[in-house]
Amino acid sequence: MCVPSPCRRAATGTYVVQYTATVNANATGTVGNSVVAAGGGDPDPVCTPCTTGHPVIPQIAVSKSSNPASGTTVLAGDTITYTVSLAVTNGPTTAPTVLTDTLDSDLTFGSVTSNTGGFTVGGAGNVRTFTLPTGAATGTYVVQYTATVNANATGTVGNSVVAAGGGDPDPVCTPCTTGHPVIPQIAVSKSSNPASGTTVLAGDTITYTVSLAVTNGPTTALTVLTDTLDADLSFVAVTSNTGGFTVGGAGNVRTFTLPTGAATGTYVGAVHGDRQRQRDRHGRQQRGRCRRW
Repeated sequence: MCVPSPCRRAATGTYVVQYTATVNANATGTVGNSVVAAGGGDPDPVCTPCTTGHPVIPQIAVSKSSNPASGTTVLAGDTITYTVSLAVTNGPTTAPTVLTDTLDSDLTFGSVTSNTGGFTVGGAGNVRTFTLPTGAATGTYVVQYTATVNANATGTVGNSVVAAGGGDPDPVCTPCTTGHPVIPQIAVSKSSNPASGTTVLAGDTITYTVSLAVTNGPTTALTVLTDTLDADLSFVAVTSNTGGFTVGGAGNVRTFTLPTGAATGTYVGAVHGDRQRQRDRHGRQQRGRCRRW
């Protein structure tokens, strides 16, 4: 006598079972399964369809770095090396992967210095492309290139990369941008009227002109000029201040301060100084010999 459950005959009808499966983290290509039927009294069970298939979407992650590191200050004329890395998981890719890299106008593209990833390099000027062909297997692909900070660069120079294609509808890009603050350059010069080296007499007035030139501005801190007159000179007055300096100090030590944020340009100030007159023992003014300036 058989036990009722296994001996029970399946009546005419439809019988369904469901189960789940998870796509593995390292899955590639297409994942699928198949079913085979046997028994039931049918010598040749029909199975249509007996298989399923799901193409695995490749995952693409892009990152960008630089040398010197992003955030480091740079000077006009410096060279920055950029490294772009593209990591493929669940490969191979099913379409070309295109990286579009845009440099700021204050940078000049140099050259590709390393291309171990086998990218096809394209683009021109400050917009460059790096294309990884279809079928790229799981792995990391790297390209490096250089750019030079322009002579007239100001503020912060940077660039950004955008990834598209490869079969990934939404490639990840972290970080996608870099930035390097440009160090402002300051050059100061001084002249006089009469010109330096010209002989002067006691009591003469000399006009001094101080010029401050900013390139790669704006400045990021106060710029202070400290001007010290010899003991044989007497400060008279500031006669021109087109540069907008804040005038300070006293006696023969004077300061001229340019505020933070001064843009690229030239800032000028002029002052008068008198050569002191000497007096003889009778209280009369006498002309003294003046040394050269």
